[in-house]
Amino acid sequence: MPATARDELLGQQSQLFGQPKGLWVLAGTELWDRISFHGMTAMLVLYMTGDLLIAPTRVA
Repeated sequence: MPATARDELLGQQSQLFGQPKGLWVLAGTELWDRISFHGMTAMLVLYMTGDLLIAPTRVA
């Protein structure tokens, strides 16, 4: 493939803020994963201190 045809194909790839769109999907998935993890951790601490009556100093 000639260099000019390759350059044209690279220029036609869809981008968002100069990055490939797949990178934004990856970043969004990682953000979703982190938010879910920390949310579940917070709910676990509340459950352990409230329903199981474990001392807060032992939970955290």
